[in-house]
Amino acid sequence: MRHLLTLLLLLSLSTAYGQAVVITGIDKSHQRTMVWVNQSNGFSDASYVRAPMYQSVYTNDSLFTITTAVLKQPTFAYYNVYRGPGADCLLTPGDKLTLTLSAAKKPQTLTVEGKNALNYQFWLNADQVGAALHFNEKLHAAKSWQAHQRVLGQYSRAIDSLISKYAARGMSPLLRNAANATKTGILAIHRTSGYYRQKNWADAPFPSPLVKSDTLNFQQLNQPALLGFMLYPVGLYGLIRLTDGNRAEHTIANFQGNAQFIRQHFTGPVRDYLVGMLVRDYANAENSGLDKRTLQPLIARETALIQAPAYKAWATFNSEFYAKTNEPLPAWVLQSKLLTADSTLLSVQQVLDKYRGKPLIIDFWATWCGPCKQEFRAGREQVAALKQQGYQFLYISLDEPKDYQRMKAEARQYQLIDHAYNVVSNGKKVPLATYFNLIGGGIPRLLMLDGNGVVKMLRLPNPSNAGAFKQAVALQ
Repeated sequence: MRHLLTLLLLLSLSTAYGQAVVITGIDKSHQRTMVWVNQSNGFSDASYVRAPMYQSVYTNDSLFTITTAVLKQPTFAYYNVYRGPGADCLLTPGDKLTLTLSAAKKPQTLTVEGKNALNYQFWLNADQVGAALHFNEKLHAAKSWQAHQRVLGQYSRAIDSLISKYAARGMSPLLRNAANATKTGILAIHRTSGYYRQKNWADAPFPSPLVKSDTLNFQQLNQPALLGFMLYPVGLYGLIRLTDGNRAEHTIANFQGNAQFIRQHFTGPVRDYLVGMLVRDYANAENSGLDKRTLQPLIARETALIQAPAYKAWATFNSEFYAKTNEPLPAWVLQSKLLTADSTLLSVQQVLDKYRGKPLIIDFWATWCGPCKQEFRAGREQVAALKQQGYQFLYISLDEPKDYQRMKAEARQYQLIDHAYNVVSNGKKVPLATYFNLIGGGIPRLLMLDGNGVVKMLRLPNPSNAGAFKQAVALQ
C-alpha cells in the first residue's frame, strides 16, 4: 500500500523572529511515502487551491525529516496518513518531534514523541474516543430525534473529559480553546444533518428553530485564529443556518436571511469567511433550481462587501463559477481535444455536435476513482430511466494518456464504450477540467447541458441518490 503522509501547515506572520519545527518520520510500514508542506487558509473548498508548496519529499526510505519554514508564533496544522490516522495539531516554534507509523496492518497507528507532543496527540486521541463510542454508527442508526441527541451528548461529554485530562497534563490554553471550538463545529455539523432527516422522526422539533440566538455566545464564536480548523468554521456555517429558524434549504429568502444573520452577529475575518462560505454554498448547490437573474446579483453584492482579501478572492472564484450557468462553453474549451474509444482525436465541439437536440448529462470520471465506478453500478437504474425519457449521457475520463487502454477496458466493462472519451492532457492543463473546477474538486462529477450546448446545471447529484437526482433533472 502506498502511504501518503500529509502535513498541511498553517504558516503565520507575526513577530520579526521565529524558529522552524523539525519533524522526524519513522515509517515502519516500509512503503513509499510522499510528504509535503503546504500553506493553508482553512478554505473548505478542495477546488480552490492557492497554497504555495514549501517542501516536498518522496522516498522509499523508512526515515525522513521535515523542517518547516520559520514559524513566528504557535500555528495550527493538520497531518494525516493516507488511508491511515491523522490529526489536527498546534505547531510551536522550536518543536522537535518524532512521528512513528506502525507496520503495515489494519488499523495502523501513529505515535508522537518529543517537545510539546501533547499538542500533536490530542486529536488522535479524540478520534479514538469517537471510534470507541461508535459515534458515527450510532448517529446513522438513530431512529428518533431524542436518540440522535443522546449520541451527540455522549460524544460531547467524552470530549470534555479528554480536554480536562489534557489540561491537567499541561495542554496549551490556545489548543484547549481550539479543541472546544472544534467540538462545537462537529456537533453543529451533525445537528444540521440530523435536522435534514427530521421529517422521518415523530419527536423532531420542527417547525421550532433548532437553536435560538440568545443561547449562543457570539463573542466566543468570533475566533479568527480558529478558522484553520476545518470542522470549526464548516460547523459554524451549519449552525447559523439553523439558528432562529430553518434556513438550510437553498432559496433566495434563505440566502438573504443567512447573509443578514452573519452580518448581525459576526465581525472581521469570521464574518468574511462565513459570507464566503455562503457564496460558495449557493454557487455550487446541486439542485437549487434558483433563477440566476435573481441570485447572481445577490452573490455579487455579498462578495463585494467582503473585506479580507483572501476571502474576497475565494468568493469571487465561486461567483465566477456560478456565472457559467445558462452560458455556452467558450471557444477555448470547445476547441480542446478529446480522444475517442477508437483513438480518433475530436474537438469538444465535434463531440457535442453529436448530441445536439436533446439534454445531455456529462459524467466526469477516471479509472483511479473508486467512487466513480461504484456510481456506475449504483446509479445504473436511474440512468437507464432517463435514457428512456430522451436524455443523453456522455462519459469523459480524466485519465492520463498512459491509462488510455485501461480506460477503454473499464468503459467497456461498464457498458459506456459507445459514449466514452478521454481528455488529452500531454502534461498540460485540461481546458474542460479547468473550466468546470474539476481539479481538486472531486469526481464523480455530473453536469447538464441543454440541446443547444448551453450549461444548465454545473453540479448534479449522483444518480444513486435517486430522489435528489430526479428532482435536479426535473428542475431543468
